[in-house]
Amino acid sequence: MVNASNCNHPSGFCGARGIQLAVFPECNWQNPNNSVACEVNDCLNSPPWNQNISLSMTGLVVGQIYSLVVDGCCNSACTVTIAVTSPPCPPEIAPWPGPIMGEINVCVGSTHDYEVEVPAGGLEYAWYIDNIQQGDATKFNGVDPTTIKSLTWNTVGTYLLCVDTRNACVLYEDNPIKNCITVNVYEAEAGTITATPTPLCPDGTVNISVTGNETGADYSQYIVIVDATGTIVQVTPGTTDMFTWPECGTFTAYSYNYVTAPGMEPVVGDSFSAIQSDCNTTCCDLDMVPIVFADNVAPMITGLPPDITVLFS
Repeated sequence: MVNASNCNHPSGFCGARGIQLAVFPECNWQNPNNSVACEVNDCLNSPPWNQNISLSMTGLVVGQIYSLVVDGCCNSACTVTIAVTSPPCPPEIAPWPGPIMGEINVCVGSTHDYEVEVPAGGLEYAWYIDNIQQGDATKFNGVDPTTIKSLTWNTVGTYLLCVDTRNACVLYEDNPIKNCITVNVYEAEAGTITATPTPLCPDGTVNISVTGNETGADYSQYIVIVDATGTIVQVTPGTTDMFTWPECGTFTAYSYNYVTAPGMEPVVGDSFSAIQSDCNTTCCDLDMVPIVFADNVAPMITGLPPDITVLFS
């Protein structure tokens, strides 16, 4: 209920006195179409110059802030009193509708978006990594049903990612408690792969080994042999392997190190380009060495007869 009394206006203006009222979501009052309640037809044209205007509002978003705009009729100046007939604070914030959604196994240097559905009554949202707030809190705009945070992970480790909410009456430390997930940040390391001897003749054996690769429990390590067309012809888990081929040809041996959970297991017959593309988006690493099978031994003729001298006349 809003009461206006003692309304006056400068001379030269129209005879109407009093006030007009409208209620808008915070910072949206410039556009009349954004109002959630509006009383603009109550200007007084004769005494007594007193008004009692009741604004009834429905469909308001719990936790949202609204602004009451008062406009004097014909530039009126009035004594205005406001009586709020509902509690000044919104009810308690509801439980979180669901968990945080986003990647939980990520690679160092990667950026990911994390999203959570907002609970009824929540107005501001703060994101935390290991209880350290990440940037400023964001306000619920009353439209989008979720709040999103974009994060770049720069250091290997296991982190607790949380989001918390509050409104004008419910503090961050009050219910609901923080909504949290665990994020694992990895950095794959393929190490250095060597192949000896190469080049060598067809049917020869190349000894392949990898050193310096990542050996953590969450990682997988393979040696992958790829032919000149990019097709996988041999797959061996671990850091040692042997490879032979009956014909001349050029191959590439890869050390392939990746995080097991989101990674792509190599399969004989598949195109290796799929793994190379996957390494652009998931946490894996590659090192390579060429292998060449070639007939590079000069021919030798054995069992020749002894030299003879031939005379011509």
